[in-house]
Order: sequence, then structure tokens, then C-alpha cells
Amino acid sequence: LDKAIDGIRTTCLDLIPSFLMQYGLLKSLEDYLGHAQQIGDVQVEVESQIQEEALASFPKQDQLNTYRICLEILNNIFKHAQCSALKMATYLKDNSITIMMSHNGQGVSNEEMDTYTDNSKGLGLKSLKARALILNATITYTKEIPFSSITLTIPYHHE
Repeated sequence: LDKAIDGIRTTCLDLIPSFLMQYGLLKSLEDYLGHAQQIGDVQVEVESQIQEEALASFPKQDQLNTYRICLEILNNIFKHAQCSALKMATYLKDNSITIMMSHNGQGVSNEEMDTYTDNSKGLGLKSLKARALILNATITYTKEIPFSSITLTIPYHHE
């Protein structure tokens, strides 16, 4: 599973600009999850209440940062949560884009993530934090049974 995740990560990072530019943020995330489901033992469900056209004025650089945040979160879920089911839901609410990733694996709390980030020698968690700051976004970790979740909320003033 780790090799599959690394392979998906490498492939997607190489293809991000062209695929993202051509198909948009939501389709890119859905495509990534489709590939992850084919390779791994995780049932994936995607629910979007956002039409791609609604993101027309969402800057491409912000979409790219959002995409990379989501990939890092998803890779962490696949690698560490030991889940068998994952659901990603996207919606616009209160002038924000919300992307919620719920799974039936081992969850983490906000406090635990702060500790992991502070003590991490790797770049993954630190890049999550840095990209969220760039977007003025928040990442909220909820540890519950049977489904834990990670919610990314990005300010977005759409028409």
C-alpha cells in the first residue's frame, strides 16, 4: 500500500498542472481518488455539491495549493488511518469552500496533529500548515467513532 501511495503521489505531482488546468480542482480530486481506489483496499465515495463552474473565479494557484493540501491529507489517511472506507464531500458554505474527508479508520484530534506537526522531521505536515496559511484556510481534525474526519475550509467569495 505504501508503494502504491508513493506511486500515485509521484504521478499526480508530475501531472498536477496540466490535469488541474484542464479539468479543474474537483475533477482532479475525484480522479485521484478513483486511482487510489483501484490500487488500494479502500472503498471511496465522492459527493460534491459544488459545480466546477462555481469555481471559475477561484485562482488557479489557490486551486493548486488546495489540491496539494488534499493530496497530503488523503495520503496520510491511506498511510496511517488503516481505513477501509473514505468519503470526500465538497460544498460551498458561508463564503467558503469546504472539503470534508471522512473515514472509518484511526482518527486524530487537532491537539494530536499539532503535536505530530511540531515533532515531525518530514515536510508533509509542515507543508500542509504552510499551504493552509497561504490560503488563509483552516484544517480541522475530528476524532470520532465510527467515522473520523478532516475538514479543509478555504475562504472564497464567489458570485
